[in-house]
Amino acid sequence: RHIKEDNNEIKRIVKKIKEYQGNTVISEEKINVDIDNIDNAIKLFNKLGFENLISVKNDTIVYSNGLYEFAFQNVDNLGLLMEMEHPNDFTGYSPEDILKEKENMLNIIKSYNLSIENDYDIKKAYELVMKKIK
Repeated sequence: RHIKEDNNEIKRIVKKIKEYQGNTVISEEKINVDIDNIDNAIKLFNKLGFENLISVKNDTIVYSNGLYEFAFQNVDNLGLLMEMEHPNDFTGYSPEDILKEKENMLNIIKSYNLSIENDYDIKKAYELVMKKIK
């Protein structure tokens, strides 16, 4: 990842370990490794036999009303996406409780008359890869 926020730049490799129940992510662990040179990181992955599947470029604007936080992401080659942030990271939650919380979040989004699709838990990188494959 190469993140630019205000006058700050962050370069890091991120590994996400997700657990699913059906199509819903019920847990996600992130391992972040900060790097100082993204070109060298790319060279390392190429030497390890990896190939670039997709580059995700987006501009994100975050809004909050004190109760809820929504991130609107304008993603190149995909469109405008919205992400609702949960105040907790679900540590200690059972899979059933996570599904209940996600259903509650879905109901909050719907209460603002925002149109969403059935695959509301799919992440943008996956969508871009699937779009590229088709």
